[in-house]
Amino acid sequence: IFEGMTKLSVPMGIAFQIQDDILGIFGSEEKIGKPIGSDISEGKQTILVLEAKKNSNEKQKRFLNSVLGKSDLSAQEVDKFRDIVVKTGALDYAKNLAKKYIAESKKEIAKISLEKKAKDFLMGIADYMMEREV
Repeated sequence: IFEGMTKLSVPMGIAFQIQDDILGIFGSEEKIGKPIGSDISEGKQTILVLEAKKNSNEKQKRFLNSVLGKSDLSAQEVDKFRDIVVKTGALDYAKNLAKKYIAESKKEIAKISLEKKAKDFLMGIADYMMEREV
């Protein structure tokens, strides 16, 4: 059981972090409990940021680099940052990657020798991670 739990928890944890990163850029202050754009102002190099930088043109890249780590972000800068993340495909990439990890986790849940009630509970946690609101 321990090995199975390890195999399901690693991809589930990665999916949780990706979803948390999405919420950190696209979530509302009320829902995530921290200021809008705080991940941007903290300069976090999340999968969204890395993918956006990889797929952005020079102008977009300059903008991303200029606001990452900037402590006094304006709402317009956050909106422009979000727009670049969407336009470069980074948001879709991150969502699909999180879904892939959840699917991997669910395969491991199905394999593990637990009671149906326990498996259903773990499946519910996996589903919840993908449904967390932005």
